[in-house]
Amino acid sequence: MSVNPLAAPATTTDGRDRLMNEQAAAALLGYTPRALQNWRLRGGGPIFVKVSARSVRYRHCDLMTWIEAKLHRSSTDPVRNHRHREQSETSTNSFNHSLSRARERG
Repeated sequence: MSVNPLAAPATTTDGRDRLMNEQAAAALLGYTPRALQNWRLRGGGPIFVKVSARSVRYRHCDLMTWIEAKLHRSSTDPVRNHRHREQSETSTNSFNHSLSRARERG
């Protein structure tokens, strides 16, 4: 039996790469499993491992990385959610395009 040298280990000695089911991940983050499902659908949540069509897992280290990315020192710090900014720009561009087309029609 050959071993793939590029494959990541299932776990490390400190457990950072251990896989967690949706319920455990939600409990760790303080959210509901439904919130994780919504983030998977819409984006913005932690990255996940799609084991099969109906099986999703989260690595502990990815959850910790996602939490770290959400840290702020004050409420006036800019939000680091790039997806939100892209949606906002897309909505603005769409609105401007509709406005210019309406002006062209008279």
